[in-house]
Amino acid sequence: MELFAGYHGDTGLLLSGTIFRTTTPTLQDADTAYVLRVLEGQDYTRLPKQNITFAAGTYADVIIKEVARRSGMQLDFVSINKNKRFEEEYTAEGHPMEILSSLATETKTSLFYLRGRLTFAFVFAGRNAELFSLTPQTGLIGSPTVASRDDDWQDEDDDDGYGHWSFSCTSILNYHLTTFSRVDVKSKYLTHGMYVINGEHTFNGTEARTEFEGIEN
Repeated sequence: MELFAGYHGDTGLLLSGTIFRTTTPTLQDADTAYVLRVLEGQDYTRLPKQNITFAAGTYADVIIKEVARRSGMQLDFVSINKNKRFEEEYTAEGHPMEILSSLATETKTSLFYLRGRLTFAFVFAGRNAELFSLTPQTGLIGSPTVASRDDDWQDEDDDDGYGHWSFSCTSILNYHLTTFSRVDVKSKYLTHGMYVINGEHTFNGTEARTEFEGIEN
């Protein structure tokens, strides 16, 4: 299933996923309605577990790509932050998504879906990512808020590489604002460039909104 959204002259892909469950249709006034439950991207939940041993000295990017290949996963490997070299034998054991998530943590990189494509990337390496200027004229609602992400960022072991500060922003529904995109936010009290690291698109029947957390670039 692909879901497109936007406004006159500017629409784009909001979600690409796999329908895995529906409800029994119900009659609501003159309309028949039912609920679709969708997994973003392909359904990898039923992939068999893996147990692959790699020789000492293997780098993380080699393990990541091999796990994805053997599992039949379509993984967009864009970049890696800290390409860890495993000094001892490394055994990739468990469900492929769990293995990749663990390696993302160890390499301080992100594993996420980008419009339905499973993606392994370090956000700050996305200098060629889509850029959008978010202002009150292009949909910014209210004033962004700034917060300290985590005092532990000063400890190298805990530092995820994404800096000290984050920005929370709200906009009218906007398909441009998605994970890995770059945003130049300009409001009355803030002018700052950032990368989107998480967020959500919502519609409550009346208002369509996009809320996201950005980190300074």
